[in-house]
Amino acid sequence: MAMPRTQEMGVVLLGALAALVPVGCAPNLTALSRLLDASEFDRAVSSVAGDAAQENALAALLLEREAAIGESPLDAARALAGAGADGRRSLERLADGTAAPANALARIALSRRRPPSEAALSSLLADASADVRFFAVSTWDDDIEAERLAALVLDNDPRVRADAVGALGRLVDDAYSRVLRDAARLDPDQRVRSEAARSGRALGADAVDVLRELLGGDEPGVAQAALLGLGNVGTKEALGLLEERALGALDETAVVAAAELARIGSEKGRARLREALADERQGIRATAAVNLARADLEDRVELLLGLLDDDAPRVVLIAAASIGDGPHRDRVIAALRKVYEGAGTAGEEARDALAVQGDPVAVKAVEEALAAADEAESILILGRLRRAPSLRARFVAMLADDRPPVRRAAAVAVLATPKS
Repeated sequence: MAMPRTQEMGVVLLGALAALVPVGCAPNLTALSRLLDASEFDRAVSSVAGDAAQENALAALLLEREAAIGESPLDAARALAGAGADGRRSLERLADGTAAPANALARIALSRRRPPSEAALSSLLADASADVRFFAVSTWDDDIEAERLAALVLDNDPRVRADAVGALGRLVDDAYSRVLRDAARLDPDQRVRSEAARSGRALGADAVDVLRELLGGDEPGVAQAALLGLGNVGTKEALGLLEERALGALDETAVVAAAELARIGSEKGRARLREALADERQGIRATAAVNLARADLEDRVELLLGLLDDDAPRVVLIAAASIGDGPHRDRVIAALRKVYEGAGTAGEEARDALAVQGDPVAVKAVEEALAAADEAESILILGRLRRAPSLRARFVAMLADDRPPVRRAAAVAVLATPKS
């Protein structure tokens, strides 16, 4: 029986990869590659379990394979880019290979701190793969010439357009204000319109008129981006419009406006934001909590500590994440345990946050949840639990899961989690 094309590519690819590794590492990597080619994931995991270096090598090989022949090459390349020496070795092999678009994605990841030559960059920005174009523009957007960025604003991929618009807006060049205004008003993708709205004064002489128009639309995300754009414009007219929205009916958009006013030193904005933190509606309190960091209030930590006692689990989770792991760790953990005792999604998120902190009860509960979770839930939990040393062994075991997306998520978690 003929070998499936995907498996055949994997055999060729990983066989070639094994030949490229240093002699001292070749025996282990060659053996792991063969096991992966045969889809003997259980044997691969059992052969490395307990050896942190080999566990990381297996996780990197799984992502390397995903980048070359899987459905999510960009995600795999990005994960490898953040995986230290193991990830770099995998990226170097991919960059030297012929598997597209993995080879181009790997070259971008390896050069992300130093832009390539003009010719190489032009080639990447014109690549047939939208993933390659997006990764290139998001990696080097501040190094791309304005004329090229303006052309990318017309790309057929909204991710590329959004990043190009953001970079073009930071240039504040009147020659391209029309491009940004058209993007703000006419682009079919809300992300692109929002990014253009944030550019503020880069929209040109009639920036306030454009932003006023966007504020009157029926898309909250674009309207909130327009408020940030008004703060960036900073003229008397712009700030007057921003204040009018902040001090009007108290909704989530008004909270964003208040936070932007507070950011630029407005006492009215600070007062309105404090009012939002005490509002009876949990959605308003949650939005205010999210925006506290941008508002840069002097007593931000004290305000967040007060929100740890909020009746709404979602508000508590936002406050706990904002405070982080520091001098108030005990109070954060106590608040998370209270939420954990509840039910629903908030309780699960609190459980996962506690597991990252090493709480033994939460760790056991997470292990039980992962054992019973479907694919989507497994991926969600793995994403929340990266860097949890007490769960590393569980992550390693899941490298043998029979669901490819779960194996991929487990590989990312293993590479991000130190050995306990």
